[in-house]
Amino acid sequence: MMHKSILIITSDYPPFLFGGGGVDGFLTVQKLREQGIRTDVLAATGHSLYDSTIGGSTTHIVRLPTEFGLILSTAHHLKMIKNNYDIIYVLNPVQLAAVKLSGLGHECKIIVLLNSATWYCTNPTMDTSTSCFGCTSFHQLRCLFRRKSTNPLGFLYKPINYLEHLVPSIFMRSANHYIAISETMKEFFIGLGLPSSRVTVIPSILDEGIRASASPIKRCEYKSEVYQLLYVGRLVDYKGVQTIIEALSLLRRGDTRLCIVGTGPHEGPLRELCKKLEISDKVSFTGQVNREELNYYYISSDIFIHPGLCNEAFGRSIIEAISFSLPVIVSNRGEPPRMVGENGLIFEAGNPYDLKEKIEVLLDNKDLRDELSTGSASLLSRFNSETVISNLVGLLDKVSE
Repeated sequence: MMHKSILIITSDYPPFLFGGGGVDGFLTVQKLREQGIRTDVLAATGHSLYDSTIGGSTTHIVRLPTEFGLILSTAHHLKMIKNNYDIIYVLNPVQLAAVKLSGLGHECKIIVLLNSATWYCTNPTMDTSTSCFGCTSFHQLRCLFRRKSTNPLGFLYKPINYLEHLVPSIFMRSANHYIAISETMKEFFIGLGLPSSRVTVIPSILDEGIRASASPIKRCEYKSEVYQLLYVGRLVDYKGVQTIIEALSLLRRGDTRLCIVGTGPHEGPLRELCKKLEISDKVSFTGQVNREELNYYYISSDIFIHPGLCNEAFGRSIIEAISFSLPVIVSNRGEPPRMVGENGLIFEAGNPYDLKEKIEVLLDNKDLRDELSTGSASLLSRFNSETVISNLVGLLDKVSE
């Protein structure tokens, strides 16, 4: 491979991580730098500005006000960049518009990571694997106004929100190549008009530091007399956490608790739902946690649940849970059912009664829990960092030729 220089553009990066995409971006940067590839980062995120240079590679953090601010701020800083790059790798598709507006993309190849449909889809809770094929700007507007808001004045923001989705859509087809993190994302964006020849599937990287922390022996140290259900992720409506809460209320057994790890705008409504269903004493909200604390929650839990309502692109928390030998239950939307296959239980998205039955099956059958815990470990090999980075570097070579 030739010595290449890459600029990675993202909106989620340490020390201001907000989701799995940020973790994946950080791991990708670290692995590319270990390969000797000069990899600079422009991250529009966080609440402060700073620059750092390590081994010839630079990380530059800028403020992020809104989605429009994300595009304009990124474009502004790109215009000030004096370095020449072989490839610009955009981890947040919204920022592709910034690359094109800055003019920097005229001098190098552009690759866009397709890691979510939510930047394009205005109502993810209505989304299924096929319903958005051929979606137009009119459909985006119609779906947006059908979307329910927990804010009584939320309708006032809808025109701005529509433009925030429309502008990135205009530039969507202007990259040289696209990396989809799953077959689900590849199918979704091909359905929107991207040519299949320019879309390659390369999954996210599993953080090997997590696997080093996962130990059956450690699990015994934290085991309690109560079964703990676990959710890890952002608290937004389309993640479907409300379905777990409703299913827990239907269980009507005193030996089961739910731990919700993460933060987001839907936390308030979720807490209110717990009060309404009179199960607040069975549900704990941890807020944002560090890596060590997250490991503890994985170790001390019995069942992991991924209840997405939308066409989920991936599920980093799923492969993390599998690393800790947790049996998993996932909804039938997007990539998660493909990820777990026969090594997990699948329920109908948004159906608390179906989820309740799946939880009871696992709670009442220790042999099945053990079988799913051991059988799913084989799934992790495709997310190995060496495999993923080898495929990524090979694609970078091909695109830059």
